[in-house]
Amino acid sequence: MKKIFLLLAVAFLLPVVAVAQNAVPAYVVDSKGPVTNIRTAPRANARVAMTLPTDKGSYEVLLGKVKNGWWRIEESIYEAEENQEIKLHGSKTGYWIHNSIVAFGVAGEQENFLRTKPSTRAPLVKVVHSDQILLHPLAVRGKWVKVVTDDGRYTGWMLLDRICSNSLTTCP
Repeated sequence: MKKIFLLLAVAFLLPVVAVAQNAVPAYVVDSKGPVTNIRTAPRANARVAMTLPTDKGSYEVLLGKVKNGWWRIEESIYEAEENQEIKLHGSKTGYWIHNSIVAFGVAGEQENFLRTKPSTRAPLVKVVHSDQILLHPLAVRGKWVKVVTDDGRYTGWMLLDRICSNSLTTCP
């Protein structure tokens, strides 16, 4: 009986661990219209499941799987200024947001490195500081995230623990 319980526990926990290990924290940076659309599938013409008013504050999201430039939102959305959780609703197939409207900064005061590959031995693409740059996530591989700078000039890999997903601070 203990073995069956243990197997069931592992079976239910593995997907949660997989999401947590590959999750990318970010915030919404959409100023193109009155609302940000959260879609039911990873494509621009997918049905809109829910919207977020762009003038109501800063939204933090946890991004999971990425497909063709679209990130699946895991868990709920957090409205930072009002300190309020927004439950995902309106879809049975998932919640998707495009990488161009989610971003994060760089944590701390020290230099951070964009590299050509997800390795500390890979050549540098750019050295960035917390007050200089906004990054959009493109992919995730283990403890690394591939990013493009807001101006589109640089693409590279950086360690996930060096990103700051809080739009209101410059994380330590």
